[in-house]
Amino acid sequence: MKYKQARPFADPKAAAMEMLRIFRAAIAAKNDPTLKHTYAGITNHEFVWKSGGSVEEWGLGRDFGKAEGWWTIDGGGRIFIADTAPPT
Repeated sequence: MKYKQARPFADPKAAAMEMLRIFRAAIAAKNDPTLKHTYAGITNHEFVWKSGGSVEEWGLGRDFGKAEGWWTIDGGGRIFIADTAPPT
């Protein structure tokens, strides 16, 4: 019998917190204080391939973070973190 593994990012808030950590790291890695955004495609890859989340969990976390006002995403896929986002 195969057992299902626990999915740490099945909780949308947990997924959003991990995404927030990834967003902040991606923005900091640019080393340019004038750039205040990152891109959805870059962070999606990091979330799925390095953090172990799924595409569905990324979508749930994205929607949760937007609903909470932690970030905004423009039509070009740029993600801007709000000043009201919680610390990671």
